[in-house]
Amino acid sequence: MYLSRFFRLVFAFLICAGIASAGRTSFGEMVDKVIVVVNNEVITQKEFDRIYGPIKSGYEASFKGKELETKLQEAKKGLLEQLIDAKIIIGEAKKSDIKIDEKDVKERIDKIKAYYVSEEEFLQALSSKGSTLTEVEKDVKEQLLGQKYVERELVSKIMITPAETKELYEKNKEKLISPEKVKVRGIMIRKKEGEDVKVEKAKIKELQDELKSGKDFAELARTKSEGPYVDQSGDMG
Repeated sequence: MYLSRFFRLVFAFLICAGIASAGRTSFGEMVDKVIVVVNNEVITQKEFDRIYGPIKSGYEASFKGKELETKLQEAKKGLLEQLIDAKIIIGEAKKSDIKIDEKDVKERIDKIKAYYVSEEEFLQALSSKGSTLTEVEKDVKEQLLGQKYVERELVSKIMITPAETKELYEKNKEKLISPEKVKVRGIMIRKKEGEDVKVEKAKIKELQDELKSGKDFAELARTKSEGPYVDQSGDMG
């Protein structure tokens, strides 16, 4: 039960990644509705809707009628439980002596920005989702804080004996056999705003020809990719 609870908490924290902080209170703007208070942390309607929205859209595309209604009710209940668990972790982490390095915060935000052509496009994307760079920075700090707290306070205290490991393996041998894995490298070519897609297709064709001629994929990824894994020569893990 303890392990089950732990992994539920970790999953809850991860799903909470990227949610914005509570509503702003600038002049003329309504304060975001608080739907749950968890110790000193709050869950707002804005936070909930930001995550629930895509889930709802996905279900609406796959289910109808009573089945859809049931699925949505289950999703709402499950999501709220997960957000509460995540807030518990963040709240406890804030009371600890754990410190977050601003360099780590910047690195994580830079990885997010790398998926956008420019800083302007990144900020526009945030604005379209009702968020700001300040909120993203706050979220990232909380994510890092929560992760460090989980690692220090929970992972380090989980003790599993060799006998328990063997018993688990014997009972679940077929499920625990690891499937074949691959290591992926990628080269990303971005569609520039206002540019004819033929330009990007030509770049892709040129890269394909270079690869067929024997050029090193990692080198091409390092020199010609426009994605976030350039520094790793396209290595996506």
